[in-house]
Amino acid sequence: MYGKIKIMTAHLVAMVVLSVGLAVNVWAVDGVIEINQARALAGGVTPGDDPGFPVTISQPGSYRLTGNLTTGAANTHGINIIVENVTIDLNGFAISGPTICVGVPLVCNPPHFGNGISGQVSHVSVFNGFVRGMSYGVALGSNGLVQKIHATSNSSAGIITGAGSIVKYNTSDHNGNGIHGEGIIVNNSVMSNSNIGINARGTIAGNSVDWNHNIGIYANSSLVIGNSVSNNASYGIYIVGGGYGDNVLFHNNNDGSQVVGGVKIGTNVCNGTVCP
Repeated sequence: MYGKIKIMTAHLVAMVVLSVGLAVNVWAVDGVIEINQARALAGGVTPGDDPGFPVTISQPGSYRLTGNLTTGAANTHGINIIVENVTIDLNGFAISGPTICVGVPLVCNPPHFGNGISGQVSHVSVFNGFVRGMSYGVALGSNGLVQKIHATSNSSAGIITGAGSIVKYNTSDHNGNGIHGEGIIVNNSVMSNSNIGINARGTIAGNSVDWNHNIGIYANSSLVIGNSVSNNASYGIYIVGGGYGDNVLFHNNNDGSQVVGGVKIGTNVCNGTVCP
């Protein structure tokens, strides 16, 4: 009898351990916290996260979307990060709000005051997915990273970051502004935004900036190197302090002055010939 009880107890312990393990795996895979629409509506993703939007992230760590997030309301964030040292992998999914930007120049309706991902703290990384229909698609503080994000139809800007950030390999189109940042802005595609394509301080290199309805690149105390800048309604490159070189410009400002300000530090080509 004692042996049977001992075996039953062992089985019970094993079942409890298994059930606890399964419960944890619902919320995390290899230490990564999963977020989807159902979890957002239920709340409790991290301590202090109320049901519904925004999803509040109050603990450092890694997070991953396992489905699309749709905020529904016009004035709320999708994800709000209130702690440093957070990584969010959108995992190919989208964070979407109700705003749609259409026309030339763009008109965005309904007006929106919530961001797709809002994290006005340092050391936040966001990558690999879509953000659309918000005010700012991705809005981060200092020393952030935004990579492989497609930001579109956001009424204020697709991507905005603070000092020391890296913004690379993103697409930002049909927003109020394309990318606004301080740090390194490299290898992005920025097009058809209703105001400025890239408005940045730092290093702006290897970007494709086309068909924006104001200035292509507005740079403040920056190096502007190796960009392709074409068919922007105003100047291709406008520099307030800094240098530019190895850029290719085509049909900006109705073929008027395509570059204003700055110091030449390399050869730039305007409409197939060396820029004056």
